[in-house]
Formats: sequence, C-alpha cells, structure tokens
Amino acid sequence: MLKNLYRPPVVAALVLLVIAWQCVVVVQPSWRDAAVHTLLGKAAGADPHTSFDPAAHHVFIATLQPWHEAFWLWLAGSIEHLGVNTTLFTECNGRDRQHTCIRFGLLEFAQEIGLWDGELRQRDDIFASVNQPLPNGRYADVVLLPTDYDDFRWAGDRLLDLWHARPGDQKFKLVVTYHHPSQNMPHIANVNRDLLNKLTLEASTFEHAEAGIEHIKSYVINPTFDIGDKAHRPLPGHVPREQHTALTQVVIAGMLSPERRAYTRIFNDLEAIFKTNADMFGYRFDGDAYVALDADDPSTFKLVLLGEKDPGNALPNPDILRNVVEIRNNVGEDELYATMASTDLIITAWNSAYRYLDSQASSTMFTTLDVEVPLMTTQTVLDRYEFLDRSIAVVKPHALTDMAAVALFRRFAHVDFAVLSHAEIVDLVAPLYTDPPHAHFIHEVATMLQEGWSRPQSSWAVKKAVIRANNARSLQAMIQG
Repeated sequence: MLKNLYRPPVVAALVLLVIAWQCVVVVQPSWRDAAVHTLLGKAAGADPHTSFDPAAHHVFIATLQPWHEAFWLWLAGSIEHLGVNTTLFTECNGRDRQHTCIRFGLLEFAQEIGLWDGELRQRDDIFASVNQPLPNGRYADVVLLPTDYDDFRWAGDRLLDLWHARPGDQKFKLVVTYHHPSQNMPHIANVNRDLLNKLTLEASTFEHAEAGIEHIKSYVINPTFDIGDKAHRPLPGHVPREQHTALTQVVIAGMLSPERRAYTRIFNDLEAIFKTNADMFGYRFDGDAYVALDADDPSTFKLVLLGEKDPGNALPNPDILRNVVEIRNNVGEDELYATMASTDLIITAWNSAYRYLDSQASSTMFTTLDVEVPLMTTQTVLDRYEFLDRSIAVVKPHALTDMAAVALFRRFAHVDFAVLSHAEIVDLVAPLYTDPPHAHFIHEVATMLQEGWSRPQSSWAVKKAVIRANNARSLQAMIQG
C-alpha cells in the first residue's frame, strides 16, 4: 500500500469463509448467482444485543506468500481496533523486522497511519504456536489465512492435525479469505476427509469450483484505509484536483498487465478521438506523435497508468500517445498519493476476458475509497460491487467508451450542467449522436453529464463511515462466531 498500492491485487480476498472444524458444518447459504455480487455485498453484522468480550479472543494470522500485505495488515489493525489481540505469522522464514520480506514499506505505512505496529513472527512458527497457551492461559481461538488458494494448501493439513490435538473445549476455527476459484485448489480435499465433506472444489468456473461453498458461514468485508490528507497533496507543479475546472487527469489503477487491462483498446479509442479533437485535450500531431499545445498549461490532459509491471509482459506501449500517456510503475508512497491528488477519475479498463466481473474482486474498487477519487464505470459494475454507488462514482452508459466519456466532459467543460434541466442537456447532446446505439443512450449520457465528474467530500465521508461500521460488525461476528 505504501510503495505501490496497486499490486496484483492488493485487496484480493473479501469474503471471510469461516471453517468451523466440526463434524457438522453449519449451513448458512449466503451466495447469490453472481460471485462478485455476493463477495462485495452488504456486510454481515453481529447481533448488537450479544455481549462481546475482546479479551476472550486471540486471532492468529498466517500466510505463505509475501503478497496481499495491505490486506492482512488491514485485517490485523481492524481486529486490534476491536480490542482483540492478534499475532501475525507473516514474515518470511529466516527474516526479521530489520531484514523484512514485507514489500513496499507497508510496515512503515501501517505504523504511520495508526493501523498496526506490532511484531511479525516467521510464517512457519504458526505450527508450533497454535496449541501453545498464551500468557493469559488461553489459546488462540481463530486462525486466519489471508489467501485461501495458497495458504490452505500450505497449512491446511497441519492445522487440521493441530485442531484434532486440541482439547474438546479449546478448538479453534479456521478462517480463509476467498480469493478466486482455481483448479489449483485440490488441497481442499486434504481437509475434506472427515470434517468438510460438504465442500468440494473441482473446476475453474465459480459455480463448479466452489460447489458446496454455500454451506460455510461467510462474512463480507470491504477494506478501506484512512490515509488522511495523503491523497490531497499533489506533486510539485501539479494542480490539486479540487481546483480543476476541466477533467484533466485520468488514472488506470492496477497491475500493468494486458491480461487484466485492455490498454490497447484504450489507446485505440483515444487515438480515434484525437484525429479530430486533439486540441480539445490540449494536443496537436507533429507527424510523429501528439505533443502539447502548451507544455505549461495545467489543464492539458494526461492518462496515467499506475501500478506494478507485470513480470511476464512488457510495459504497455502508447506509441503516438507517448506524450499523453504517463506510465508510473513501482512508485513510492509520496508519488503514488501525490499522483492521486491531481487525478479526477479512475477507470478500470478491464479486459473483458478477465474475472473481475465474474469471481475475483479488483483492488481498484477499494482504491477509489482510499484516495477519494471517483471511479468511472457502468451500472453493471456497481451492481456487482454493491458498496459503490453514484454518490461516489461516475456512471456512464455501456455503449459509451471510457475515452469517449472523458471527451464529453472535456468538450463541455465550460457548461454548468447544475443549472440546466435534463431536457436542456439532452438537447445539447443529441446533435452529437445522429444514430444513437439505443433509445436510452442520449438520456443516459445527459444524466452522466448532469451528475458531473467530481464528488463532494461529504459523500466520501458518509460512504466510508457506513463501510467501516459494517466491517467492524462483520469482524466481530466472525470472531465471536
């Protein structure tokens, strides 16, 4: 989160699957027909009338891989804020705090924002510690694995044996965080032999790979960090987004991977627009590339690709848009948040072949909350990610490309849509579309323009307060379980 917020993916697992290792698995169906629709739905809350004694609980968090660091740090900090002690077994074996394998300065980041500042123990220490009494004489009652498809394979069998070795009244429960359906999960069968016979994972699609998952109690969380004013202090020479009078900077946030994000599509769309309207964005074509009309004009448009380079692929090549597109990969904390401080919109640019609308959550959807920059997307995406809505997101028609939507905001930068009626905006837009793709298209475009591309601070505050309250209830319910 500190050195690079947009890792693959930073927040990868959003549903806590509580596996109570008992002969009878409690049946609590909570999965709907669309995977992400459920993954990111309303948080389950603890019964407010139920007494919760934080001192009666202790949570162990352990993970095999040095990734998803921001997520398990958020979990640890959020659980600690409930008053429940945690122990993290997330350091690489043979490492310590001075020689940590935790990347991107995340430990310092967590300390700086008051999220978490504790000891990291080496990952394999979990096995010798689970059945050792704590200083208060109790045992850890929750073991949490942040990345199910790797962590379960690594620790599942050994934790099951340790669970059996516990006294009958001291059993712990295992909580795994759902990442994505995968054929690389045959390890689930290793703990399925006598206790989890209702859970089988076989194929790659969600419906089949997670067959039986509805019988495992689940709790939904939507991680969001409180980073203060970090995303409101722009880079030197850049204008804060609050002072923008035109839509000036758009960021595609996330791993720089052509498998995940359709950069070529975005570049092609922008090139097509620039052929006739480059000046509207502050550019002209010099025969080799598009160059700025005025290099000192702060309203000149920029498209920023912000994330980690995919190690298996070259960086995207914007070609003749190389002066329009900026690629910032593996940036430090200050540059990352300073970039967002001068950013007006975030777009997903998802490759339709990837699983972000099917069965895996995208970190971009949580980035928008952290940095308070609106996400421009479609209603279909908002329907999947239920914690987002128009109060903090810009909704465009499906038939309107991301860059075409940006072009409309640039074209009408001088228009105060707040004082116009919907009908007046329709009249303004209609001449641009002599053959609209469908009957509702122009009205949808008019609504997008009327709602604008910025969102007030109050909208973010309200949304994040609700999400954090739901998160706290979900985590309490999961621990109390």
